[in-house]
Amino acid sequence: MWSLRHALSEGVKHSGKLIAFDLSFRRGDIMAFCDRMKADMPQAFPEVTICDFGHIGDGGVHFNLVVPKDSASASDTDFERRLRDWVFAIAVQDFNGSFSAEHAIGRKNQAYYDLYTQQKIKDMAQGLKAITSPGDLGAVRFG
Repeated sequence: MWSLRHALSEGVKHSGKLIAFDLSFRRGDIMAFCDRMKADMPQAFPEVTICDFGHIGDGGVHFNLVVPKDSASASDTDFERRLRDWVFAIAVQDFNGSFSAEHAIGRKNQAYYDLYTQQKIKDMAQGLKAITSPGDLGAVRFG
């Protein structure tokens, strides 16, 4: 089963420039989000192909987007930022989802953590981090 699962990831990577998201939602909202993306993506970002898969039963989805290799957008960091901003705004604001599911925050999601996480949650996360992991944890800021 793991071979099959990893074959999906490898196949997507070979299709073009992969822009990956690890999103989570209430289980009742995940298919509505995917349907919305399939309806809105062609108008908002016509060259992007959705290659989503995941563990939808627990509310998570690996929302993978592929930009054709020969597209100028594939190497345009501003294009990727606009795409990420758009997807995360819909996921978080319209569906009350999370911009970061099982793979945590990381460098690419720090700005979205800063934007979408309530201060009281940031304070709690910073306090827990101080107790459980007083050393550095990469570039992530919890406060």
